[in-house]
Amino acid sequence: MDQIGALLTAPVEPWDALVCTSKAGKNAVLRVLSEWRDYQTARFRGTPPPLPQLPVIPLGVDAKAFAPGPDWERERTTWREKLGIGPDDVAALFVGRLSFHAKAHPLPAYLAPEAAAERTGKRIHFIQAGRFSNELIEEQFVWGAKTFAPSVTAHFISDEGEGRPSGRPWGIWAAGDFFLSLSDNVQETFGLTPIEAMAAGLPVVASDWDGYREHVRHGVDGFTIPTLAPPPGANSLSFATALVAWRK
Repeated sequence: MDQIGALLTAPVEPWDALVCTSKAGKNAVLRVLSEWRDYQTARFRGTPPPLPQLPVIPLGVDAKAFAPGPDWERERTTWREKLGIGPDDVAALFVGRLSFHAKAHPLPAYLAPEAAAERTGKRIHFIQAGRFSNELIEEQFVWGAKTFAPSVTAHFISDEGEGRPSGRPWGIWAAGDFFLSLSDNVQETFGLTPIEAMAAGLPVVASDWDGYREHVRHGVDGFTIPTLAPPPGANSLSFATALVAWRK
């Protein structure tokens, strides 16, 4: 945030540009720049500095590299046999950072497969592929899966070393039946993994949140789940009270 605000004290001209990867990212940058600009104008009583252009150029992936190829069925069979996923089992897949403070709190992603298992009678698996920042976070994720999704078979796969050949997408994409990512973090201004999942031919279940909502079309690419966040200035108690009232 400081680096964005510092653009107003740098030799920026109207023809300069800061590329944003999504409309959500652009809105966040505009909010920061506007607040810094108002502060500088009020403090120094001068002419507001010019703002840079903010073109939106989305990120992309090599769709051909992720598309199911000749080895897709073999990789799918290999991974599902390795994880004990039967032919009639359903596997949700998440790929990315495994962090409740920097990516997404896993509770909703545990409750949803658990509810699906109870309603359908299917054997549900939840594959979480990525890396943990430290052992404490890993312990919390594992504990949460056992506590809140006892009917779901949880798999934690490291994205380093085994099973990940260099120079091409990871074969773990072939193991899933759909991609599940319920991000709730304010830094999620784009979200590249849902794009990778779609390129790999997987339907996406994602939170209707920031950058996610710009490229996951509800009912077309998958489903977007309505997401709530505390309003500015709210504390945890007031938000909990409002949530209880909303549920009623």
